[in-house]
Amino acid sequence: MREWRLIVNNGSDSKNYSDRVWGGLKKKMNMITKVKIIIKKLLIPFIKPLRNVYKTNYKKSVLLSYITTPFKLANNYGHTNWMECKTAADVFSELGYNVDVIDFYREANIQYDKYDVIYGMGMNLEKSFDVNKKIKRIYYATGCNPSYSNIETLKKSRIFYEKSQMFGYGSIRLTAFPEIKQCILSDKVIVLGNEFVRSTYTRFDEEHSDRYVNLNCFFYKNSNIAIKKDYNKVKRHFVWFGSSGCLHKGLDIAIELFSKRPDLYLHICGANPNEKEFLKYYQPIIDRSPNIINHGFVNIQLKEFEELMNKCCFAIYPTVSEGGAAALLNVMGNGALIPITSERTGLDLPDEIKLVNSNTIEEYSKIIDDYINNYDELKLQKLAELCCDYVCRNYSYDNYRTALKSIIREVVEEK
Repeated sequence: MREWRLIVNNGSDSKNYSDRVWGGLKKKMNMITKVKIIIKKLLIPFIKPLRNVYKTNYKKSVLLSYITTPFKLANNYGHTNWMECKTAADVFSELGYNVDVIDFYREANIQYDKYDVIYGMGMNLEKSFDVNKKIKRIYYATGCNPSYSNIETLKKSRIFYEKSQMFGYGSIRLTAFPEIKQCILSDKVIVLGNEFVRSTYTRFDEEHSDRYVNLNCFFYKNSNIAIKKDYNKVKRHFVWFGSSGCLHKGLDIAIELFSKRPDLYLHICGANPNEKEFLKYYQPIIDRSPNIINHGFVNIQLKEFEELMNKCCFAIYPTVSEGGAAALLNVMGNGALIPITSERTGLDLPDEIKLVNSNTIEEYSKIIDDYINNYDELKLQKLAELCCDYVCRNYSYDNYRTALKSIIREVVEEK
């Protein structure tokens, strides 16, 4: 006990003691990091694709670098990527390919020379360009060019830092690994989204712009939902329907806008509760704004979703970069909500829909006021029905599957 008092009372000894402790902790942390890296490298040879998931005996084979869960678990409509991957596998099988599948985020030792085609994204596709073999490669780009998207999402981080002194990395969407080779060198780049999304690729590769082809996203249509609204009552109710990446998807803009507009109501659905820095700054604003309601995760197959859709008129979605925004399609196609957003969603919308340009609070406020002040009940109802019908016709799964098969067939049959 006497020894402890001496250390505490002597500034120099205390500092030396602290340095020794901190130095020891740093050594331990560095050692743990090194061990993790070694373990990861040792495991790489054991990470194998799911082999021949359809048990076929064709002469050609394809490697899908996407996700393996559709081939391990029962149907899951929680995210469209499940159906996107399964559909690609089905298409390749129909075209006469044995199908192997591996998770795009799992770096593995791949025997590339056994494949005729590699489809998807991630490190396993990126590494294939280092192999001296003529393999057809199709990059499935689920959003804007990673170079563009990374810059835009980091701008949101910078703005958030200026307000909160936190970068909010957990609420942006950074590409975790390089995708440069697959963007530029693939035989075809399937761009999920509209012409704006495609332009984030072609602007860097104009002389080969025909390599980039658009593909509309799709959404899950719940036929059990009955939409019955009193548009005079619901015209002041708005939904932000998203998921992780609250800064990237513009929830910050929505919260700040509605915190200053007590005459309007914002319903937040799907915001990730684990985004600690975002919540540290914005939860107090939500708490003192009775017109902002956080519903948490809302399952589109449950009654709660139907009730919310019948309570609201608009969907606000100030995202900086998307590849079709399936979440927005879900509330438009199932809930007949009118979107307040920009072309950055990757969606083509009816000409009657007003789009923002600069993604600012002021511009969103201006469009909202125009709807509130200049649209009567009948006009709002017609616009909502127009949006719902447009989405159901243009963003169906059947349309997606037909277009995807046509693109893939063209690539693999090209000499």
